[in-house]
Amino acid sequence: MLVSPEGRVQLNLIAAAILTLCDGTRSREDVVVEVLRNSPTSTRAAEIREFIDVAIERGWIAEN
Repeated sequence: MLVSPEGRVQLNLIAAAILTLCDGTRSREDVVVEVLRNSPTSTRAAEIREFIDVAIERGWIAEN
């Protein structure tokens, strides 16, 4: 679960993994590669990038 200024957000396992990896030490593409490597085959790179974009827009993460 993510707690943000807008309230609590229930995250699925992939979303939680993405946010965990967004710790400032990896590039966006590093995060995509790592999530794809450790996720079910149905996970697509475009979906991961889209989630990262939304997370930035909502203020959940900051892009360097």
